[in-house]
Amino acid sequence: MYSLQELETETTVLAMGAAKQRDRAARTFRQALESGSAPTGEYRAIRRNGSTFPALVSSRAMVKDGRLVGIRGILIDVSQRVEAARRVQNALSDTIHALAVTTEMRDPYTAGHQERVTHIACAIGQEMGLSEDRLEGLRVAGILHDVGKILVPAEILSTPTVLTPTEFGLVEIRSESAYEILRAIQLPCPVADIVLQHHEPMDGSGYPKGIRGDAILLETRILGVADVAEAIVSHRPCRPARPMAAAARAAGTLYGAEVAAACMRLFERGTLPLMG
Repeated sequence: MYSLQELETETTVLAMGAAKQRDRAARTFRQALESGSAPTGEYRAIRRNGSTFPALVSSRAMVKDGRLVGIRGILIDVSQRVEAARRVQNALSDTIHALAVTTEMRDPYTAGHQERVTHIACAIGQEMGLSEDRLEGLRVAGILHDVGKILVPAEILSTPTVLTPTEFGLVEIRSESAYEILRAIQLPCPVADIVLQHHEPMDGSGYPKGIRGDAILLETRILGVADVAEAIVSHRPCRPARPMAAAARAAGTLYGAEVAAACMRLFERGTLPLMG
């Protein structure tokens, strides 16, 4: 730590910044001089012993008798806040992983499905220019989109025959079950809503709400295309795998032409080769 005398006479906020970030800090201070203040930013700062730590830096021009006489910089150590946020993020990641593993244990016939759907969905999202925050929400939604299977009887999930209306009714509730599970967890973006809607095709023929068109989130449309494409080209107990062309036709008709086109571009480029 620096002594009070060192802070007052020998050391400046700029000098306490990590070398790679001093140019950025200097630009911030110039902005404060020109406009009176600058937005608070996060930097890596240097302790007296040479170790670094995350810090918030705020700067403001100092004016006396109407004249600019200097600039005041305030540096706040936020190490504890950053560490607390890291622990929360790790706990959230562990929760997501545990839910995903539990889902796959319930339905071994589709083991790997969630991971493949997530890979396809995120690639489509990148192809369509989604922001990093929206891609992260899409990634989590992909991992957890089938978590509602936890409440569906295992014998129905693995049946090799066409489901009866009663059995299919039990399968349909999985989207709402997943929503109830996920809305209680603080997840990035509207993950619970994306998962709730992921069986809602563009023509309104889906479940649980029968919504259509723009009422369906873009992330949901992407997840829907990824889900149907992966499912169609993969073997299932009740039917064999089908070619990618069939997946493309279904996706384009039911889940949005723009998203389906982005998916097809990826497959045609060989970016997303699938089995089947």
